[in-house]
Amino acid sequence: MMTKRFLPPHVYDKKGVLHFQRRGYKTTRINADAGTAAFALEYAALLNGTTVAP
Repeated sequence: MMTKRFLPPHVYDKKGVLHFQRRGYKTTRINADAGTAAFALEYAALLNGTTVAP
């Protein structure tokens, strides 16, 4: 039986901390909480290969 995944692709929960992990890219910690506007902004930037200044 499969469980439903609530995080977008390439985002993983490691011990309560969200990380963006994609082949060919460095694993990056996501500072914002999932489901917030800040998370969407940071996630979009990571998908494009850039980072967001805190």
